[in-house]
Amino acid sequence: MNAFPVKTTVFFGLSSALLTAVLYTAILLWNGEALFYWMTLSFLSAVSFLLTDPRRKRVNALLIMQIILFLYGWFSLLFLDHFSRLALSILVWIFIGFGIFLLYRLNVTGRKEKELKRIHAFYITAGLLVGAVTLFVAFSFWIMEGTSIFLILFLIPFLLWAMLYKIRLSAWEKKKGSQIG
Repeated sequence: MNAFPVKTTVFFGLSSALLTAVLYTAILLWNGEALFYWMTLSFLSAVSFLLTDPRRKRVNALLIMQIILFLYGWFSLLFLDHFSRLALSILVWIFIGFGIFLLYRLNVTGRKEKELKRIHAFYITAGLLVGAVTLFVAFSFWIMEGTSIFLILFLIPFLLWAMLYKIRLSAWEKKKGSQIG
């Protein structure tokens, strides 16, 4: 499964752009915060779903980027003083869940060997857990200490996970290549 269904990428791209516009407008109108950089990155990511050909690696990168951007949007919603905060939070988590579902569908299903499916399933699940714990600890630190350069240190576990995932996939490809030859 080298290409992802075009309808799915177009739907996710359009709906991501719409959700970005809704979140940005809500935060701007009710809290007076202009999250311009977040909105720009989120729109660029959403439009990239529409403009790129649906190759697996590109869609993977865009999905991960969009999930991270929606998490940031959700964190910004936590400080929203309006009755729509709950509805918008639920909507953001639906999109995050749909993005995670698409990641699993792209990497774990299809015509792949059983071992490769297990590798993807394990590392995606581990990445979600590492990301959730990392974001929770970083958010807690941010609430207690405020903005600091040390918040970048909380990216280390996530980067370590990404390196281990890449190393494991490379080792699997080498092993597969040595068995064929």
